[in-house]
Amino acid sequence: MIMVVIFSTITLSYGRISLILPVIFLITLLTFTGNGGGVTSLLQRRFALYLGMISYSIYMVHVFVQARLEDVLRLIFRLVGIPASYLDGGTAFGGTFLSLLMLALVIVVSHFCYHYIEKPGIAYGKRRRN
Repeated sequence: MIMVVIFSTITLSYGRISLILPVIFLITLLTFTGNGGGVTSLLQRRFALYLGMISYSIYMVHVFVQARLEDVLRLIFRLVGIPASYLDGGTAFGGTFLSLLMLALVIVVSHFCYHYIEKPGIAYGKRRRN
């Protein structure tokens, strides 16, 4: 099943056929969470549950964080004299490093957005409704 998800993501990620990717991911998730195995225990860990709790904040900030990281990298690369073509990391290691850096930044920014914007906004909405 994991190979189906990987293959689908690589080959079907463009065009109209990409609309079936969420269905494939849902089937995969339901398959692994229903069996009580390793994936289930991984998804029940505190950090995974926390990511689920802040998932809306992650959704809301990830594009902004990615764009600002790219802006900062462009500026640094220009100052240091590195070609802009290296914005993808230049190598597999560099690309992986930049992806992990962005992921970490998204989680940190989402943490603060959740606690200082989303939760107070939810509380405000509940007060206004009552």
